[in-house]
Amino acid sequence: LGGNRPWPSLSHVSETRPDAFLLLGDTVYADGATTLTDFRRYWRSALTTQGLRDVTASSSVIATWDDHEVVNNFSGLVVDADRFDAGLMAFREGLPQGARADGSIWRKISWGLTADVFVLDCRGERDGDQQYVSEEQLRWLKDELLESPARFKLVLNSVPITDYSPVFGQAVADDRWQGYPAQRSDLLDHVVANEIEGILWNTGDFHMSTASRVDP
Repeated sequence: LGGNRPWPSLSHVSETRPDAFLLLGDTVYADGATTLTDFRRYWRSALTTQGLRDVTASSSVIATWDDHEVVNNFSGLVVDADRFDAGLMAFREGLPQGARADGSIWRKISWGLTADVFVLDCRGERDGDQQYVSEEQLRWLKDELLESPARFKLVLNSVPITDYSPVFGQAVADDRWQGYPAQRSDLLDHVVANEIEGILWNTGDFHMSTASRVDP
């Protein structure tokens, strides 16, 4: 939600009274924050802006985070730990959510046989090298997708899983699934091998809109 305040597009969304609103990160641009007090100031500003006020009042919100909730393009396992913890606490204060027993952001929310929503954490478990998500999160997602009886399986990524070559080539590939080809292939090959249908990959981060078919 960088720029364009007071976010009139969100006010427009609120008028449709959606069953749920999927918020895929960069709700705040708190790159300058280092302490919990700093982060809370950014969240207070965002949550009192008209568009976000309207949409949170009109629907349930299912949220994950991306980089600007802490600092641009951060990897959770190598960023300053105090800054990470402060950003995470402020995120959870601003957008309360049910957490797993281990405190992880990633989780599943179900609407009967209609839809399962898989909320991923594509920031907090990166190691800046080969690991985009933890092996535990990746294994959980593969198992849950395989076992899900829901017609629609909505996977919430904060950044795209699409391979954008040659549109973007390798530009900033390390800031999305494309830069972690082993885990990306592991996940998509699992989907194909098991003929899992009805998956919709919902992604944020890029300041544009696209619709595409993900082909391993």
